[in-house]
Amino acid sequence: MASGIEIRDTDGRGRSTFATRRFGAGEVLMRAIPAATSVNDELALTHCCVCLSDAHGRSPCDRCGAAVLCASCFSGSSGAMRLHADECEALARLAVAPDADRPKLARLRI
Repeated sequence: MASGIEIRDTDGRGRSTFATRRFGAGEVLMRAIPAATSVNDELALTHCCVCLSDAHGRSPCDRCGAAVLCASCFSGSSGAMRLHADECEALARLAVAPDADRPKLARLRI
């Protein structure tokens, strides 16, 4: 975390992040791994399920058929493959479930 940032407890709102100095345009304040990412349904087969980049022309996963990985995530990162493996089984089950049994999925928009 950049100097000039404090995390403090606030009355009635819990922990919050505060700037203690002015920051310049483009200055990196914090880097963090997201807790979750998801491509919306319309882009699920055209955008990488890990980094959300364009993955047009890539083949869907052989196991679930519901996600694609871009070339960088597919070839360069075993971590990316593990991230998809966490959701792959659930997506495969969902794909063969009767429509009436499928839960509504809330997906983040990119």
